[in-house]
Amino acid sequence: MKEKMDEFISLTDIVKNLDELGLNKMEYKGYIIDIVGSNESLKNTFISIYDNIDNYEKKESLENIILSSIDLKENIINYINEHYIDNSKDEAYFTFILGYDLLQDNFKNSPVKECDVNYNFCRKIAKRFILSDYYKNGNESAYEMLSKYVKENKLSILKEYERFIGEKDIYFAHNKTLLKTGYRGEQPIALIEQYNGYENEYVVGIDYAIDKDKIHWSRGFYYNNKKEALEDFFKVINGKYLVSDYKKDRNITDRER
Repeated sequence: MKEKMDEFISLTDIVKNLDELGLNKMEYKGYIIDIVGSNESLKNTFISIYDNIDNYEKKESLENIILSSIDLKENIINYINEHYIDNSKDEAYFTFILGYDLLQDNFKNSPVKECDVNYNFCRKIAKRFILSDYYKNGNESAYEMLSKYVKENKLSILKEYERFIGEKDIYFAHNKTLLKTGYRGEQPIALIEQYNGYENEYVVGIDYAIDKDKIHWSRGFYYNNKKEALEDFFKVINGKYLVSDYKKDRNITDRER
């Protein structure tokens, strides 16, 4: 696993010097970026992005955009990383390393033993690491840079973990308990536990609202399994829509409230 992550190359190797390319294009991770022109007064640069050299020669671009001319090379790299590079494998690897190596001792002494809670915290830290300058450093392995990131930010990470596991359940009328809250864009999302008269069930509540001692929602996805409800709650607050995510092996009900 570690060897796969050691394939990072320094930016000086994968980003060709603009001067060497005639100040009109650069290449990054297989993408060709054509420097079309700039507006000096607005400090903007117009660029076209191509997914390979053949399409560049045919002038069939993926898109044409405007970026700030200040630190242009870095702006281009960040844009390609954000919009075109799939970091999901790296995220999964970093989440694993955080949970089973770099933060394991802290989890051993934690009052929270649920694997899904610690997993979601590690995933949160992994996402942040990918956006950091540590991740972009190609002079050392990804594992070494993640270790350095944790070591140099350990205090703030542990304080954040305390806040993360310190969320307290809030109780409402009609046997409803608010477990977690979040947003999909501006849409409020909640994870609720309630007793339906036969057993406890879990609800991913869309457009939830609180009125005094009551909580309600416009649409809910209902589960008899807390782990699956929690997984889908995090899917929703990460921008996904559950209708397309139904699985036959899940006992999920979608109904209006």
